[in-house]
Amino acid sequence: MKQIALVGSPNCGKTTLFNVLTKSNQRTGNWAGVTVEQKIGEFKLDGQAVELIDLPGVHMLTDCPLSIDAKITNDYLKSSEPDAILLVLDATQLRRQAELIPQIMATGQPVVIALNMMDALADHGLELNTTELKALLGDRLIEISAAKGTGIAALNKALGNALASQPLPQDDAGAVDCSCNPLPHEPLSHSGLLAAIDRATTFTGEPTLTERIDRWLLHPALAIPSFLLVMYLLFMISVQFGAIFIDFFDIWLGSWVVEGLRWVLSSLQAPAWLIAFVADGIGAGVQLIATFIPVIGALYLCMSWLEDSGYLARAAFVIDGVMSRIGLPGQAFIPLIVGFGCNVPSVMAARSLNSISARLTTIFIAPFMSCSARLSVYVFVGSAFFPEHAGLAIFSLYLLGIIVAVGSAWLLRKTLFGRFHEPSILEMPSYRRPVWRNVFTQAGHRLHSFMMRAGKRIMLVVIVLSCLGAVKTDGSWGAPGSPDSALAWIGKKLTPVLTPIGIGEDNWQATLGLFSGLFAKEVMVGTIQTLYTNEDESGDLTSTEMPDFMGDLGLAFGSVADNGKALFGIEPEAEPDAELNLIANSPIANLFPSAWAAFCFLAFVLLYAPCVATLGAMQREAGSGWLRFSLAWSLMLSYWIASNLWQLSHLFEQPLFASLWFVLSSAVLALFYSLIVKRVRDKHLGEIQVVNLT
Repeated sequence: MKQIALVGSPNCGKTTLFNVLTKSNQRTGNWAGVTVEQKIGEFKLDGQAVELIDLPGVHMLTDCPLSIDAKITNDYLKSSEPDAILLVLDATQLRRQAELIPQIMATGQPVVIALNMMDALADHGLELNTTELKALLGDRLIEISAAKGTGIAALNKALGNALASQPLPQDDAGAVDCSCNPLPHEPLSHSGLLAAIDRATTFTGEPTLTERIDRWLLHPALAIPSFLLVMYLLFMISVQFGAIFIDFFDIWLGSWVVEGLRWVLSSLQAPAWLIAFVADGIGAGVQLIATFIPVIGALYLCMSWLEDSGYLARAAFVIDGVMSRIGLPGQAFIPLIVGFGCNVPSVMAARSLNSISARLTTIFIAPFMSCSARLSVYVFVGSAFFPEHAGLAIFSLYLLGIIVAVGSAWLLRKTLFGRFHEPSILEMPSYRRPVWRNVFTQAGHRLHSFMMRAGKRIMLVVIVLSCLGAVKTDGSWGAPGSPDSALAWIGKKLTPVLTPIGIGEDNWQATLGLFSGLFAKEVMVGTIQTLYTNEDESGDLTSTEMPDFMGDLGLAFGSVADNGKALFGIEPEAEPDAELNLIANSPIANLFPSAWAAFCFLAFVLLYAPCVATLGAMQREAGSGWLRFSLAWSLMLSYWIASNLWQLSHLFEQPLFASLWFVLSSAVLALFYSLIVKRVRDKHLGEIQVVNLT
């Protein structure tokens, strides 16, 4: 199959054109050695299938690339030989992107130039006469608008002609010179091309739409408030709207998959271990993965809309000065904001960062952003111990997560990444009206990528933990969450280790809740409540009663309507006082020695480890070595913070012991960090090829 390489500067409309040409016939992966996404699509030219390879956006070809993206594109064009190259240029930024034209033509491969965004010239106060440009570049120059789909037929014809032609001999075309010096034998004069562009371009002199909008959104006094408002709306719309559909997947798949499989296997008299493996392992894994779809999908939709509109790059520019103080570019702020909704897309969004140190640092600190799943745990425990001040306690936990993230990023900059100098370029695209087809396509591909990447790891861990929760210490099998299960036994054995953070030795349910939090933080509430109220009960895996499939499906659809009404305040919610009293009177209120102990437990929940979905995403994006480093630091830091918070309450009762605990635990933490940083620096950073960019 013939291959066409798709090349262009960032924000030139290259991805939009890729989606228009390939439609849904796409597949994604990673470029060799790095976690920059590789997109490959197929489409038909003259009845024959052609492979289109979407290369990362670059400003120029050089052996001194400033980003991972530039290195990938540069290396591909040097080492591979595509049958043709499709160069996409932004007609509104033609002079700035013109340097790519002679460099791409110097490869010796057939080149087609797509002059994109011709429909946006008027909005930028420009007029472009392409007659002279076509006289200089020939029939390879095609005027298109990828967003509106105009000029695509002519582009396909030009691509077909390019594939049918033979590449120029390397001696005649001039080889790609990817040095930091100008090309020695360019077949096309760069200065002559710029002169032709200047003659072809006419300025109307009127302020462009982008300039008029930026006068307000980038105004020194309004930039930060506008940015915070946009981020607030991004978070609220995506999380609140996505949450409407979570119960639908939970109820529907809980009945049709989990209970349905249990009923079928029980009717077939399958052994208990098989029921636990299939129903509570595979089935519960499918159910859990599906509950991530609404919020993550909504987040990707909102992010794609902002990206397509041109505002996302400006958001990075606004916050760049603040983020640079902890060694991160402004672009890193967007993934971290997303982390307040869900840590999984936050980790995966870090791949948009060009700098390897920024990418690894963002992945490292993203789990400290308190996701919406943790909020349910905060509310449950907080309402039982400090119902009148639950809001203040929850705000304190969010603030604690931000402080820990900032401190960890600063520490990485000082101890690990200080020797890497990684300049970044912020591209400021023009504002555009988002094309919904592109928004849904982009969000769909990102959601599919998440499901395929993280879903497998989630499934594996759910199966393992479900089996541990079902098998009893005597070898028999019972209902998941049984107090005499192997998982409960592990919880009881580990509880003494957690007594320094305020968990009593008889409060093994809280320890087991931390285990269940590895599934997903939201399941901690159900686990803890079940274990506290049913400690002496036992269950049975088998179920010969057929689930009410259609009734449960009706409940699932009804939950969408109910959640939607609650979101818009159409129906009154339950009496808050009654709900708080119900929680406050639960057995959990008797198993923590004090409200402060419960707060220390919540601080540990915030920091100790992200859910398995986030762990899977971190392993995929940064590798096993960086995952182990991040997880080890999270566990040590969470234990240090929670234990010292607990000792703080004993400072006046036992001042000597509390002071010694702080000094010794701080020394152990510092020693531990220095050891793992040395190990990471010596063994793992060298494995990341892109570090050599700088």
